[in-house]
Amino acid sequence: MEVDYPSDIIEFSSQFSTEEACFSYLNRIRWPKGFVCPHCLQNGGWWLEKHLRFECKACHRQTSPLSGTLLHRSHFPLRLWFWAAYFVSTHTPGMSAVQLQRQLSIVVLHIKLSQKGGFYSN
Repeated sequence: MEVDYPSDIIEFSSQFSTEEACFSYLNRIRWPKGFVCPHCLQNGGWWLEKHLRFECKACHRQTSPLSGTLLHRSHFPLRLWFWAAYFVSTHTPGMSAVQLQRQLSIVVLHIKLSQKGGFYSN
């Protein structure tokens, strides 16, 4: 699967300008061949735009693209996480939590690097 990751900050800002755009990107990454329900393993479902999740056509359970990820149950907008990942991955030799707070205008944000190499908030 080819991932259309932006090449610069202008392209990044344009590509991920809304929560919906970020969720759409995650959907393409997580389910490149279409939605597969993690509960019943059936293919297909409906995207519930209002709730930003899929509903399985077979069992009718709802699943967010964030379910089972490090971002599951995060109280921060997905766009914020995308920007955090962008800043950390494009700044050499990395970015401290304090620098990230300043860049994203966050009053209180504790970022830790998990053992899997992803981010989570506490």
